Amino acid sequence: MPEVLDFSASFENVSERPYMITSFIQGRCLQDVLEEMVDHTSGEMEDRRITIVQSIAKNAARLSRHQFSAGGMLKFKDDDSAPEIVGPIKISYGSNVRNSAYLSKLNDKSVYSEVHTSYQKYARGVLDSWYKSWARSGDIAVGEGDEEEELDEDKLLCLRGMDRCYRIMLDCLPNAPVQSFSASLLSTPSTSGPTEECQEEFPADVFTLAIPDFDSQNIMVDEESGEVTGFLDWDGIHTLPAMLGWARLPFFLFEDWKVSYDGSSNADDVPPGEFDKYRKAYADALKEAYAELKTDGDGHVNGLQFIGKSHMISGLEMALGGDPHMVQFLSKVLEMLRPGIELDEFVREMGRVERGSVFETRPGFETESELRAAIKELFSAS
Repeated sequence: MPEVLDFSASFENVSERPYMITSFIQGRCLQDVLEEMVDHTSGEMEDRRITIVQSIAKNAARLSRHQFSAGGMLKFKDDDSAPEIVGPIKISYGSNVRNSAYLSKLNDKSVYSEVHTSYQKYARGVLDSWYKSWARSGDIAVGEGDEEEELDEDKLLCLRGMDRCYRIMLDCLPNAPVQSFSASLLSTPSTSGPTEECQEEFPADVFTLAIPDFDSQNIMVDEESGEVTGFLDWDGIHTLPAMLGWARLPFFLFEDWKVSYDGSSNADDVPPGEFDKYRKAYADALKEAYAELKTDGDGHVNGLQFIGKSHMISGLEMALGGDPHMVQFLSKVLEMLRPGIELDEFVREMGRVERGSVFETRPGFETESELRAAIKELFSAS
């Protein structure tokens, strides 16, 4: 990690824009190195990729030493000796332009969560905000249809069904509420948002640091050896549970689970059909590096038992609250469970039936229990 020499989060400085000045890191960005590997033989390319992912894992494991009791953005005082503080986290989608207009617009958006001790509770807050936003003002991108100022009953079924599917998926992740249920199931369609039938108790998580944009353009490597020399772009760093923090895959190792992936083979991609091989190499190296550090002995704290499903869990986390990401990620999950399933029909049925009822149209599953069991197995620790 580069040393931060100076920074400003406001426009009240000489450059009149936010900035961060860091120490220089030797090496080349991994994205460029991977692009040039096309000139190597297949055996050389595989050996180099394995070396690179093992080195990334060894360095990422060091972040396990830093643990926090809450999730949020890190805040630092002027006194370097003062401990860091975990503060509120604010999330936006769809823009990376840091200017005064962007910040003004960002300040108008909802804060999804203050400091939180449970990722599950935070994630459900993101869903609540997403649900209320669509119920108030828009069309959800499932199926075809013109935008309307208010949701008709069919679109509301889609909204409720999508919300229900994501709450079920969250129920299948670690540290789900003690009393788990799908909060959006209402006896009649409504735009008031999910209603709660009982109190949920959320177990506390142990939070760790995560590299914010953990992708190939921000990983510097030695061109000859393939060893990592540093990580770039720490803007927006916040704490996350280990399975979404240090114990997660680099983003380029689950391109096949990203919304933008079309199955093509570009020079800088992992070849189609080989993602699992490199994911396993990374997971094995991360476990080995963690064992050498011996940070703690609690498997539920360190998150490593979920590294084999990190591409799915990370995909779920990235999709929350973002349309069309939620639609496309759900489509990917359903295709894994029931190839050929009709997404539109399935989502509408999920929004139509009462909790625990038999699905009327049998959209790939007989009951909600069958769906839950299938998702639970898909997300289960490896």
